[in-house]
Amino acid sequence: MHPEGSCATTEVLYITSAEQKLWGQLMGVLSPALWEVKASGRLQRESGVISLSGSREVVSRAKEVISKLLIVVGSMAKTNQMVLPQTEQRAAGFFHLSKGLDLFLWEGEASRFRVDAVVSISLKGDIGCGNAVFAQRLLSQQGSPCINFSVFLSQPQMVELGAGAVKLVLEAAAQKGLQSLLMSLTDPVSSTNQAKAVALGIEAFRKDYPAPSLKTIHFVSSDRDDVAAFRKECEGHWPVGTSHRDQLRSMLLSLERVKTEVVSGYGTKQKVSLFSQPYRCETDVAVLPLVLESDGMGWGLQSLAITHKALKIVPQAVNLQPEEILLMSSSVFPEFDCGELYMVRLKGSQLRPEGTLEQAVRKMVRSCLSAFYGSFLESISFPFVEPADPGLAGKGEWLLVMLEEIDHFLKEFPNNWMKRVQVVRLPGQSAPCQVGDCITTAVELVGVCHPEDPLFLQFLKESPDAFHQFEMQLKEVGCGIQMFPSWGILMFSATNPSAELYDLGTAFQSMREKYLMHCETRTDVMEALLEQQTLVNEFKSVRIFFSDRMWLVGLCDELASFLHCLFRVAFQRQVVSWEGSAKPLGRCTIAKDVLVQEVLKSGTLVTVELFTKPPPVIRFWGRRHRVEEAERRFEELLSGFQVLPLPLSDFQSHFVKAQWGSLFHHDFFLERGIPSVLEVSEVVQVAGLDLGAMKEAEELFLEHVCERTVEIAEEVKWATVCEDWKELLHGLGSHQEIALHTIASSQVTIVGVCPHVTRVEQAIRQYLWDNSPMEERIPSDRPELVKAQQNLLRITSWEHLSVSIEVLPDSRILVLQVSGIRKSVQKAIPVVKKYLDSLVLGKVPLRKKSLRKYFFGPGAAVLQEMAIRQHCVVTMGIQDVAECSGRGTSSHSDGPGQQTMADRLKFLEFVELYILTVGLVKNRLWVIDALGRENHVSLLKQDLTSFMARFRERNIHSEAIATFSDQFLKELRSGTSHSFPIDLHRLKDDELQICGLQEDVENVLEAIHAKIEECQAEWIEVVARYEKVPYVFVEEFLVHGMLPSNPPASTEILAGDPATVIFKGPRRNVVELERCFKEVLGGFRVRPVSLSHLQSQFVKAQWGSLFHKDFFLGQGVAALLEISGAIQVSGLDLGTMKKAEELIVKHVCEKTMEIPEEVRWATEREEWQELLHRLESHQEVALHHTSSSLLFVVGICPHITEVEQSVKEYLEDHSQREERLNVTRPELALVGKNLFHIMDWDHLEVNIQVQPDSQILALKVSGVQKFVREAIPVIKTDLDSLVLSKLPLKKVALGEYFSGAGAETLHKMAQGRHCIARLEMQRSPGCCDGVADTDGNGEQGLAEISCAVIHAVGKQRDVTLFKQDVADFLAEFHEETVCSAELPAFSNEALNDLCKNTPHQFPVALCHLREKAVRVCGSREDVENVLGAIYAKIEEATHTKIERDHQEWLESKLLRETVQWHHMTDAGWSTFDTATNYHLEKAYRKKKTKAQLQWEGQEIKIDLLKNEAFLPSPGATFKLRREICLWDKNIAPHWEAMDQCLVKKVELQKNSEEYQDILKNFYRTGSGFRILKVERIQNRYLWVSYCWKRSWMEKKNPEGVQNERILYHGTCPENSRSIQEIGFKSACRKVGLYGQGIYFAKDAVRSAFYAKPDSEGHRFVFQTRVLTGEYTGGGEKMVLPPMKPGGKGRYDSLVDILSKPASFVTFFDDHAYPEYLITFCGSPP
Repeated sequence: MHPEGSCATTEVLYITSAEQKLWGQLMGVLSPALWEVKASGRLQRESGVISLSGSREVVSRAKEVISKLLIVVGSMAKTNQMVLPQTEQRAAGFFHLSKGLDLFLWEGEASRFRVDAVVSISLKGDIGCGNAVFAQRLLSQQGSPCINFSVFLSQPQMVELGAGAVKLVLEAAAQKGLQSLLMSLTDPVSSTNQAKAVALGIEAFRKDYPAPSLKTIHFVSSDRDDVAAFRKECEGHWPVGTSHRDQLRSMLLSLERVKTEVVSGYGTKQKVSLFSQPYRCETDVAVLPLVLESDGMGWGLQSLAITHKALKIVPQAVNLQPEEILLMSSSVFPEFDCGELYMVRLKGSQLRPEGTLEQAVRKMVRSCLSAFYGSFLESISFPFVEPADPGLAGKGEWLLVMLEEIDHFLKEFPNNWMKRVQVVRLPGQSAPCQVGDCITTAVELVGVCHPEDPLFLQFLKESPDAFHQFEMQLKEVGCGIQMFPSWGILMFSATNPSAELYDLGTAFQSMREKYLMHCETRTDVMEALLEQQTLVNEFKSVRIFFSDRMWLVGLCDELASFLHCLFRVAFQRQVVSWEGSAKPLGRCTIAKDVLVQEVLKSGTLVTVELFTKPPPVIRFWGRRHRVEEAERRFEELLSGFQVLPLPLSDFQSHFVKAQWGSLFHHDFFLERGIPSVLEVSEVVQVAGLDLGAMKEAEELFLEHVCERTVEIAEEVKWATVCEDWKELLHGLGSHQEIALHTIASSQVTIVGVCPHVTRVEQAIRQYLWDNSPMEERIPSDRPELVKAQQNLLRITSWEHLSVSIEVLPDSRILVLQVSGIRKSVQKAIPVVKKYLDSLVLGKVPLRKKSLRKYFFGPGAAVLQEMAIRQHCVVTMGIQDVAECSGRGTSSHSDGPGQQTMADRLKFLEFVELYILTVGLVKNRLWVIDALGRENHVSLLKQDLTSFMARFRERNIHSEAIATFSDQFLKELRSGTSHSFPIDLHRLKDDELQICGLQEDVENVLEAIHAKIEECQAEWIEVVARYEKVPYVFVEEFLVHGMLPSNPPASTEILAGDPATVIFKGPRRNVVELERCFKEVLGGFRVRPVSLSHLQSQFVKAQWGSLFHKDFFLGQGVAALLEISGAIQVSGLDLGTMKKAEELIVKHVCEKTMEIPEEVRWATEREEWQELLHRLESHQEVALHHTSSSLLFVVGICPHITEVEQSVKEYLEDHSQREERLNVTRPELALVGKNLFHIMDWDHLEVNIQVQPDSQILALKVSGVQKFVREAIPVIKTDLDSLVLSKLPLKKVALGEYFSGAGAETLHKMAQGRHCIARLEMQRSPGCCDGVADTDGNGEQGLAEISCAVIHAVGKQRDVTLFKQDVADFLAEFHEETVCSAELPAFSNEALNDLCKNTPHQFPVALCHLREKAVRVCGSREDVENVLGAIYAKIEEATHTKIERDHQEWLESKLLRETVQWHHMTDAGWSTFDTATNYHLEKAYRKKKTKAQLQWEGQEIKIDLLKNEAFLPSPGATFKLRREICLWDKNIAPHWEAMDQCLVKKVELQKNSEEYQDILKNFYRTGSGFRILKVERIQNRYLWVSYCWKRSWMEKKNPEGVQNERILYHGTCPENSRSIQEIGFKSACRKVGLYGQGIYFAKDAVRSAFYAKPDSEGHRFVFQTRVLTGEYTGGGEKMVLPPMKPGGKGRYDSLVDILSKPASFVTFFDDHAYPEYLITFCGSPP
């Protein structure tokens, strides 16, 4: 704020780069928001510049002050040892103790520091053996109130004692809410003990108070050695501080030299000091607060008089707005004696505060100083003001408030230009007096540290009663007590300001003399004490401690009695010994072990020894009565043995008895750690004392002695009669641990020790397993073995394997099944596999057809004989000529010799037909495959080669041969002599072929020639007529050779129907031929063809061109095609006719094409009609388009396919299609959908979309398929025409602007030029120029290491115009940086709204550089407008923050006086700081269950239900506690603040632990109800009365009596409120069964009966704390409890049943407190 009429200017201060860095740090400490100048800094080349803007006078003063400040602080920061100006102080150290607490070391005088308290440590104390601490409020040399702590060290050599005194001081400072403290030594130090004591005390305080109100501790000494010693101690405890802000703040506070003066003004240049020291008269400025009566604040008459006087001179002052300043002439008020006079109008919150009058005074002072702080003047004065009605407080207290607020302001805003502050008493105010007399208070005792024996401190720690007595005794003299056993001291803190040191010492000494410490060294007494430890329980105050010796501590009288009893016990101790017989030894051993265990458990000192050497003896040694007890117990144990028979079989019992003495004996179980004895009589049994141990012994024995039975299966019984079985049983039964019993031949029973039994059982089972039957299969997929199958067994020699081997049927693989006993099968398997692996396949080619036929026919047996002779298996197959060497595979027959002759002939005919059909004569070859071992195969191949060399074939032709019957040929073959079989067969009807060995063939030829000569026959002619067969059919079939023929007979067909055939030739041939014709033509028939209507039409339409009668014959099918009413097929054979029908159905196709819905529109176009017309022009096709959805196509199949393909292509061209076009150019991939803004693709009649993809540009083109095909090349051409241009931005701010607020501007410029623009941020060290700021704190000196590039995509001409537009904008671009501590208070949304609401041509961008710095970017004119709005907002926020922080501080301070939150540490409960306490209580009052807040630099998570907090680092959870600081300590700690209420009801949260406990107890005795709510009753007066009565009853009644109970009381709705306010009144009692008093029930259901419902059905029961004390049975007429026997007073209450009371009756108002009101619904049972 500037007064009116000031002239604004801007000046520049040039500084170094180091000072620029320091300036950035000082800006965070000096609060520049309150200055009347605007300061900003930046780097220019290698130096810094500070710009100061404001009124000319203020700027000039600010420039001088800042220059001096940078020089002084810069020197301190550089060396840290520089002597400060005008002082002898220098900084010696800085340590960080904890979060918010720092320690500074200074060398120099301690009187020049502005702190809240000063601690003077002196070695000249005369207070006995302890250290004492005193406190007094004084006025410091600066004129500010200060607390002075005096510490007197009586024993400097005791470090812990001094540390306790230091801790006392720090705790007192923390409790007073002090924030800064200074320590100094008034006496020279003779050793380092004082430095150690101070450091140890500070460290202890830091651990107990992790977040204290104390923020700064200064240690000042004029002795350099003292500072060095203390610095060395600090280095061992805490780290060196690293916070530049805290260091700078401390330095500024050390430089501050402000003098506070209180004067009385009577006229010009006439002032009277109210301090004892002299002062300067004139001040630079006086600030006069303007107080108007309309403001509503009741200030004093003098304040109002000044205001009235000012308004007379300057009437326009009445129009001043809050916080506005008016410059006035200093001559108007000569009593202030100042250079300038400011009139300030205070804000309404300062004139009419919501808090106390004290807050109003403090705010007025702060407002005056705030207005003066930013003007850089040296001195200020303002009037002493006070409220018109100060109440009981005198003017001295109001003056104290003003001085404290001045002191607080100077600490909060440290500076080096303010020198003097004057508070002027106005004329007419009270007569002047010395300010020191008003401020100074009497010396008060803070506390005392007293050395004490650590053992006695340990005694007090373990004896709460004793410690409580000390507390009560010291409480009477106004002191509290704390123990520190590790330090060996007691710490007494004064709780009453009037506490005296003498009274404290007397009270403590009187209590200490009641206790005695005794050291005991006698061994027998110590042993007696160890034995009689229960003796200590009889003496409650006595405690025993062991260090190097045994110490006893307690009350003198009790300790003496305890020692007397202990000596008597030691005197009575005696030791004796007794021996006795230990037979039977086993039982005695068990009894002895049990006795020893009992002795050990009871702690009885008796030794029991057992000697096993014969004769066995047992010995007892110890005290006599213990030995007698042990002897008696031993006899009881021997007589108490039990016997448990073991459930063993006869075999097991016999085995145990047989092995008794070797494997089994009496100590069998004892050796295995089981207290039992094994005994054998008629049965085997276990004897022992513990049934559980006997059961364990039984289980062990049954596990040890096993009986197993092996069943012998029927199929292996044969193996039990052989010698191997006998030898096996003999070998297994030879072991001592085993007994075998064979029962018949079906089972074997094994008895013995378990491991051996298992081994024998496994051996027997293995034998039976080896001799059991087994089948194993051996598969092989070798083709040659698969073909061999059963023949393979003929060539093997596996008889010696003792197994059965057979081939299982399987056409895919060879499977051999090996059967026999298991051991033989397992031995045979490898032999068989090895044999199969040794087999090889040899091939012998058959190059002659006759040779092949021979071996398939009569020569098959010859081939098999040769194979069997050579132990081989032969098969025949077809193979490629190139593979005849045996390397390839062949198609095998089943082999000659394995088929009948007819089968072989059929097979041979089939093979020949196959060869003719497929054409394999030249490329395929028959071979003989020989399978066997390699040598056998070689011999077989030699035999075959020799046979084929002698093989011959001869053909003979004659017409007479046709008359030879098959029988004749058979007789001829067998009747002719031959050495090997002869193959004789027909090649034709009149031709024979003879195959065999040469001599055999010659013999057969000779016989045939003879027969031909004899066979001459007669020729005949026969005419046959076939009525049902058409002439054409016979003619066509005969022409095509489809009717039988039998040369030399001939046939002739006569024209005309019915068909007539003439046969000519030999009789036999003619007869046979006629018979064949009759058989063939007798099967003639006609069959209609199943064609559709459209197919039939097509065939009829194309008859004569595409179709005719010989249609099937031309296709090689013996059938005719005919047309009558329908299409039909005629033929001789039904199968052939079906084949012909299938042929024509396949030949004449009909296709139905369904036109999809999405392309039916295309059938309405002319193109469709043209297509159909063109397709129907072909003769082979007919089209039928009956509807828009179906198209029928009929015709020849290949042409149908062509037509169908054409129609499909047409429909496909007019179907929808999507095409993806991927463009890999990086610039286009980032353009995306923006591409449509610059492309004109509307004429392409397709839909174009951009698919999401970050790597490439993916375009989806959809539409009619032919249009899509046409559009793709056009799109590619357009994309290739696009160019990419880059426009680099040299400034980081430009990139941030165009990526944020200016993005729309860039988009509009690109859109106007039909371009696409995209901004890219790049990391390029060389793209921009700038000097880097190594610290990073300066805003102007940052190196611009990031650059931005604008990528423009478009046509070449458009991109050029766009770049020109961008260049024009960059020429007008401007950026400015704003630095202020108030900027973090504004959200990004608020600042952005401010920019939007400020008039601008282009968008303005805001960027947060740091927490307190904002950069504004945009056009120059727009940036200047926004900067003006931001500065106005900052100025407004600064004043609002100051007022809000002060108000919150006052509220939190007042709240701390009412409620305090504690947290658990290693040292106990510690309180939170004021701010954390304030936020915790706010969350609690808002009934939150969870909360998060900042504490010690971390965000902790609070669970208010569990009263726990979680600290992220180090991940620990600690407990919380809420404490109500009310007027009486008897108030319940879990209550909420009463808020000036007499009675308060607090409804409990249903998920709280308190609510759940009440719910559980109620439902435990009152089921059937539904609780609606539970309310805690907080009535402080009833509670205090009840607590006093409870304390009285606890002292009155003997220990062990339950004085207090939780009971229930039901009532009607109209009485519930009165009970909450005045409690239970005995005056309202009525006559009852057990007395005329107030009734309470133990069970809630009983009280619910008396709880009457209200109009809504709600019932009310109180859960009550009741003092029942000692009770007796009640009676109807009793008005008071009766007297106790012996005249010990009355009973406290009455009950219904004395043995088990359910109802209690009290007669006094304060014997019950209604703690909770339970509201429920439901009816009692």
